[in-house]
Amino acid sequence: MTKRKITFPTSFLKREHLVIKGAFQWVHIKADGHIISIVGGEKGCGLYGNGETTFEMYDKEDEDVKGWLTIDEINKHLDETINTEYNLL
Repeated sequence: MTKRKITFPTSFLKREHLVIKGAFQWVHIKADGHIISIVGGEKGCGLYGNGETTFEMYDKEDEDVKGWLTIDEINKHLDETINTEYNLL
């Protein structure tokens, strides 16, 4: 089985997580302040996703952080949010 990878629009900035060592974050910030942040890290780091097959996501439009999301769930959200709202892809 080939390992799948999550694909982010070019508008996302990838960086090391600012608080959790060894974790990473992808961030999209639109001029109107709409933020989408997707994070992942090693088991036991405190995040709700490992950054390879599961992810934690915050979208400013939602009220809560969503955890343990699969690649398909993240890509579906990005397709609905980025493609429709931003027309980036």
